[in-house]
Amino acid sequence: MSEEIPGSGDPENEAGEQLDEQYREPTETDLEPKGKNGGKRRRLMMIGAAVLVVGIIAGGVYWDYEWQFESTDDAFLDGDIVQVSPKVSAYVAKVNVRSNQFVHKCDLLVELDPSELQVRLEQARAQLDTARSRHGVAEANVHL
Repeated sequence: MSEEIPGSGDPENEAGEQLDEQYREPTETDLEPKGKNGGKRRRLMMIGAAVLVVGIIAGGVYWDYEWQFESTDDAFLDGDIVQVSPKVSAYVAKVNVRSNQFVHKCDLLVELDPSELQVRLEQARAQLDTARSRHGVAEANVHL
């Protein structure tokens, strides 16, 4: 029995194998860079590119948020504050405005409950009638 040693034998067979080697389809391992760190370098570049894309997206989202909303550590409100004080004290029956609603001069803001004011008015009229009658009595006493 004769064993075939690679590289020996038929010259046509060797030439055919060399041609097949030159024109074969590249495999996945052939596409990776040559060298012992070629695969690691490619993986690191892919990870770096992914981190860069995520960073750009996160930066865009943060910029969009910051553009819409203002924030500060020492904020204060700058506005016109007008104190409204009634000339009489009474319970509020109805409020005719909403919070932060724009109002014009002489707009009716609140309606007061008139029942307590009616009682005070009747008391004041009674005191006036009493004072008039006393005044009439005092004048009559002076002329006697």
